[in-house]
This record gives sequence, C-alpha cells and structure tokens, in this order.
Amino acid sequence: MRHLADNFGNGLSSYFPVWLGSVGAGQAVMPGTGRARERDYTSEERGALGVTRPLLGESTFDIYLNERALWRNVPAAVWNYKLGGYQVLKKWLSYREQSVLGRPLTNKEVEHFTHTARRIAAILLVQTNRNEGVQL
Repeated sequence: MRHLADNFGNGLSSYFPVWLGSVGAGQAVMPGTGRARERDYTSEERGALGVTRPLLGESTFDIYLNERALWRNVPAAVWNYKLGGYQVLKKWLSYREQSVLGRPLTNKEVEHFTHTARRIAAILLVQTNRNEGVQL
C-alpha cells in the first residue's frame, strides 16, 4: 500500500475529506459513502504481492481522502475487513470527518490509517496461513 503522505507532504490537513460521516441520533457517528474506487491490480502490484494476492483479494481499491489525495492499492480483503459488523477502515474514516471532529485530519492520523491497513493485511495473512496451513 502506498503511503498517502509520500505524495502530498505536509499539506494534507488543508484538504476537505470526502467521507461525509455525520453525527446521528444519540451522538452516534454514521458512516458516509465516501469515495472508494475498486479496480484491478496493475502488473507491478500483482508482482509485489506474489503468492499473497489471492489471500488479499483479486481486486484492489483506491481510497480517496479528498479530490487530491488518496491511498492507492488497498487490497479488497483489507478494505472490506469487518470487526463487530463494521467495515473497519471505512468506519475509521467516518469518525474522522471534518464535520465530526471539527478539524481536518492530521498527518499522524493519515499515517495511522496506512498502518492500520497494513496491520489488517497481516492479520488476514496470518489467519489464512493458520487456518489452511499455507506457507508464505
């Protein structure tokens, strides 16, 4: 997964996020639709993933923070990963919507999203390896 801050440096916080989470009844944050574009892996991405690609999904997503910044190549299984019935990464973004927080994302929060996506990928690979006896 390519790190968003690698492309956009320290100017991220001035851009408006597109996740449009909102505070609902009882102060519950409701996830917005955001913008996640599903696509096929590029040949370079396929090569980098090697034997892990089938375990992480046959497609990948580009997750847009706003119109100028995105996380590229978030594998489908990582993006769709649910815990407690919630899509983890989508929910995380919704909770960090500017209208909910009252401020834009910090660079540390952008980095946290990247690290969380990588951790989910590791969980999926370890879980599959353990369940199926797959050697990576």
